[in-house]
Order: sequence, then structure tokens, then C-alpha cells
Amino acid sequence: MCILLCTVSHPDYAFVLGSNRDEFFSRPTQKAEFIDGRYLMPVDLAREEHGTWIGVSRGGRFCALVNYREDVYPCQMGAISRGRISRDFLESELEPVEWAEDIRRRTDNFANIGGFSLLFGVLNSSNCENSLYVISNRVEGLVRPFADEKGDYRVLGLSNSSIFQPWPKVWRGKELFNTMLSQRTVQDKDAMIESVLDIMCDQYDGLQNGSSMRDNIIDNVPQSVFVPALENDLPNDLERRQGHYYGTRTQTVILLTHDGQLTYVERDIRVGDGNITESLHPQGKASDYYPMSRFDFPLT
Repeated sequence: MCILLCTVSHPDYAFVLGSNRDEFFSRPTQKAEFIDGRYLMPVDLAREEHGTWIGVSRGGRFCALVNYREDVYPCQMGAISRGRISRDFLESELEPVEWAEDIRRRTDNFANIGGFSLLFGVLNSSNCENSLYVISNRVEGLVRPFADEKGDYRVLGLSNSSIFQPWPKVWRGKELFNTMLSQRTVQDKDAMIESVLDIMCDQYDGLQNGSSMRDNIIDNVPQSVFVPALENDLPNDLERRQGHYYGTRTQTVILLTHDGQLTYVERDIRVGDGNITESLHPQGKASDYYPMSRFDFPLT
């Protein structure tokens, strides 16, 4: 039950994004690294397509994907991995709108692919507002979230529902992002990263470490930006075989300055499916507790 929150309206940054990947902890995943020296992304090793849910190229091509939760649970796995769609955009040389038309044609309008929403486009230091789009196989056409949305701060939130019917966690995350923007305090990159990660760790009081996945997946998980380690007690045999625990396992922050310097941070909350720790929010900086990888490079 992933979530992404982003803005193009921060005074010091052309683009700011925070992302949580919620997944079974045992799902094999390769940490973010440059592929072929060009594409920075983590890789989902559980599907043969080796797709991704988030990534950026040295030239600024960017995408972030969230699944769509169907009304019937558990959802059926699509024949084609949704992560392949993300990777396809990163590796394409087509302009975003052309790519969107092309991928719909090549996949027969996303037939045999599970529900998803994909934020994608080309980041640039001067005008991200008009260069980002959302495509979904649960919403018709392309959405230009920053060019179309009205408001002082233009914060976009996406989770596992339609962009037009956001979950409570999205409203909560947007509220926190707007508070950060309204403070208008000058922050260096390290402080900005911590601020975004703090937002991405906002947890609904009704969820606790070790809580039942069966009891919380429908009602409480959609309330919480951060999902603690839930015990997998789902009744479906296929779902139970996915692993012992489910929750937020990877967090990503992307910052783009107005002079074209991009910072990509990946933080691993959970690695593997062993015993969970009691502490979810340790005292002090989160970066001192959880392993983080950081990449800084200019867009070319």
C-alpha cells in the first residue's frame, strides 16, 4: 500500500518527492544503483521482468509507480509486471506524451497488467510543473497534476486508489507537505531530507508493530503514511506464502535544486523477513538508525 508525495512549489527546490514502498519484507529486491551507468533505480527481483517502482535517469527522466487496490481482496497478479511499465519509460527515448500513447498501443491498453498509477515525466530545474504526468489503467487519459490542480502549494499525493479519490493517508501526507512549505524556512539538503523522511514516517495511531494484517489491511492501512510491520495472517494461501511480515520497507527522497543538482536518497527500513524490532521511531535522526544510500549528480 505504497504512497508518494511531491511538490514543485518549494522555494529552494524545483522538485521534492517522498515515497514509501509497502511490501512483504521477504520479496527479493536489489537496492537502488545505476543500471548501465544511466538509470538510477531499485529493481524488483521477484518478477522476471526485473521492473521498478521508482527511478530517474541522468537526463532527468523520472517515474514513480503505485499499485491500485481493487475492491476484491486479494487481487490477482497480472501476467505482465507493473514494474516493467516504469522501467520501460526510463529506458525510452520518446517524449512523455508520445511514450504514453506508444505503451498503451504496445500493451493493448494495459491488458493483463494489474491496476496502477504512474507519475512520470522529465525533471528540469526551471519548470517541472508542466513536464509531469500521471497515467493509469483505472483512469482515462493523461492527468497533468501540477498544471491542472489549483492551490497555493500544489502538492501531489498518490496511493493505491484513483488520483481523483485519494485515501486518507494521501490527505494527511499533503497536509504535512503543505505545512513544510508554509514554514518557508531555508534548509540545507541534509535537513530537507530529514524533513521529508519525517513526513514519510507519519503513522496512524490504530496501527502498531506486529498488528494483524488481516484486521488492518482494509480499513487502517489506508489511514497511515507509514505502515509498521504487520503480521501476515491473511486467509489466502497464496498471500500467506509471500512472507511473515508486510509494511513500509523502503523510503525514497528525491530533491532537484534550481541549478540542476539532483539528490536521490534510499532508506531501508526492513531488510529480510526475520524478527521485527520493537522500536519504529528511534530517538535522534532517522539517518543515524536506518541504512541509507545517497546519490548526488547534475542532470545532463
